[in-house]
Amino acid sequence: MFQSLRPRLASMAHERSHPEPGTLALPSPASSRAAGWDATLQADGPSGIAETSRMLALLVEAQQALHDDPQIAWEYIEQVGSLIRLACDRTADGPQLICASPAHQPPPSGGLAAWQARKVVQHIDMNLATNIKAEDLAGQANLSTGHFFRAFKTTIGETPHSYIMRQRVRRAQRLMLETNDTLSQIASACGLADQAHLTRLFKRMVGTTPLVWRRCWQTEHTRAQAVGAPA
Repeated sequence: MFQSLRPRLASMAHERSHPEPGTLALPSPASSRAAGWDATLQADGPSGIAETSRMLALLVEAQQALHDDPQIAWEYIEQVGSLIRLACDRTADGPQLICASPAHQPPPSGGLAAWQARKVVQHIDMNLATNIKAEDLAGQANLSTGHFFRAFKTTIGETPHSYIMRQRVRRAQRLMLETNDTLSQIASACGLADQAHLTRLFKRMVGTTPLVWRRCWQTEHTRAQAVGAPA
């Protein structure tokens, strides 16, 4: 969605190098990073004002970095895009967790029986922090590994590996909302190799990084719990 901004940003870089008389000067990169940047990200005001401030700060950084480092500028713009997407998601009452399973209507035959699917799903949920082996899942359904893979995908709509990764991201989202654990601790609790693994997986499935998602939603979740708490 931001491809159209590239020509404009190039123009902005030229304007920064050759400002017209009377043009409003933006803060220097040094002052923005040293003073406004950290303060903006830690804003304690209403969420809408804080997020608008973040986006403005990111755009200032993008404009100022464009001339010397276009790649850094583009990363700032991607972060603005993530914040906008999260703002658009606030049409519901709470944080937008990824779907537990893909939209899928299993055929009447050829998949797992109800008891098999229930046992497999329960096994996955109970062992997300560990290495879940395909043969163990197949054993839960009393099927050979090959037969199990085909039946699982027929019933759920994705492979066991994809389903497990989806559940790990969902659990990570909940832990980010409900605990103060670091992202590294959360990654470990969800059976992921490290924080970098969580970040890659999370960004692919959710569309933004865990850090940005957590900043946007943890305050909202805490506020909602406070409002709902008995006096």
